[in-house]
Amino acid sequence: MSNYIELGHVLRVTGRRDAAEQVLLKGIGLKSNDPQAHYELGCLYHDQTKLELASAELNLALKLNPDHIAARQRLGEVHQALGQSSEAEACFRRVITKSPHDPEAHRGLAYLKRFTEYSPDIQSMEASYEKSSEQGMDRVVLAFSLGKVFEDLERYDEAFAHYEEANRLHRSLYQFSIDLEAAYFETYREAFTSDWLTDTTKHAIEDATPIFVIGMPRSGTSLVEQILASHSSVFGAGEVYHSSVFDNQVAQTTGRPFPQSISSVPAEVLTQSAQIYVENLCADADQSARITDKLPHNFLRVGLLTAVMPQARIIHCVRDPMDTCLSIFTHFFSSAHGYASDLTELGQYYSLYERLMRDWEARFPGCMYRISYEDLVANHEREIKQLLEYCGLPFEPGCLRFHETMRAVNTPSAVQVRQPLYQSAVSRWKRYETHLQPLRAALTGGDEILTDTD
Repeated sequence: MSNYIELGHVLRVTGRRDAAEQVLLKGIGLKSNDPQAHYELGCLYHDQTKLELASAELNLALKLNPDHIAARQRLGEVHQALGQSSEAEACFRRVITKSPHDPEAHRGLAYLKRFTEYSPDIQSMEASYEKSSEQGMDRVVLAFSLGKVFEDLERYDEAFAHYEEANRLHRSLYQFSIDLEAAYFETYREAFTSDWLTDTTKHAIEDATPIFVIGMPRSGTSLVEQILASHSSVFGAGEVYHSSVFDNQVAQTTGRPFPQSISSVPAEVLTQSAQIYVENLCADADQSARITDKLPHNFLRVGLLTAVMPQARIIHCVRDPMDTCLSIFTHFFSSAHGYASDLTELGQYYSLYERLMRDWEARFPGCMYRISYEDLVANHEREIKQLLEYCGLPFEPGCLRFHETMRAVNTPSAVQVRQPLYQSAVSRWKRYETHLQPLRAALTGGDEILTDTD
């Protein structure tokens, strides 16, 4: 049985989710009372935002082993994604009772609510931080958590010290090169030429199902998806990775990583990939006519998506660059987002993104709808009506009450999108202005005036 569990785990963490599910279900078929197998399957469903299935599997794991701390923690995260704050808090507190210094449980509590006073919960986080390993991920997680709670208390210098320490430690644990990243961005500019576009669009599919919500992380993508998912004709699929079908097909055909040599891939092959993409997108959704795909870094694929699915809608979320980058810096991102943990690299990466988006607009005029977080906060009714109009959707008042929509939100914005729009996140960077000079310098190239995202 352990072989099935170990293989299922490896397949899950390496992104081969369908294979992982098959292996784990086969293992459970052989031995249905193994709590670890149900835990792994619950984690898999959680990763896929299949939260009801995740809850069932994790509860079964806990029924078989009530002391399974990791299952209790995951169940708390599932409750949090479902907007069930009381149930989530109960899980996190039970984990801390069993394991007082568990970093993930402390993080769960930190991000579950707004702290208004220094409390025993904060004392417990600080004690856990002091006991954490000096170079370990447990200290990284706890430092981010302390940054968040001290920001709640408006003790901004203390908050930033924790954020800075968390990022410093995390950055020391992985390799990242902004020069390699710049070269990677350049491959996208080189791949999608006008000749390629002319040939590919002849074979495009006519399917208006997808609505892509793109932009830098922390730019308002979760909020925009929540608004759209509040419409009766829209299903919010969240951050799905179905667009990797294009990457896999190009790599299989050319022997080189996407998008290199995409011009040598027959347009019919890309058309087939687009059809598979839509089928996969629909497979996990309900019968809604439109489905959102909120993978922010699909901004890299705008040229491809515009060519092969011209009826799809692409919504580009933008926010003040300083606020966007600060929000990234103050949240934990995996090493896949290697740019996130250093202010200078973060600013440089943002500039790469900004330049690429300008290139997409120049090459494919009108391919995207740009929505500003600040404009949305200032006049949400006007902005929401214009957003729906772009998507070809009739206005529904429920979209104005998006915070009342009950749906799974499996991102760091799970708490925020269940609140009405608020002004406090606008110009948040000014609270930390004295600490952000490296970021400002990277964004402006040394100029004093910060360039806008236009």
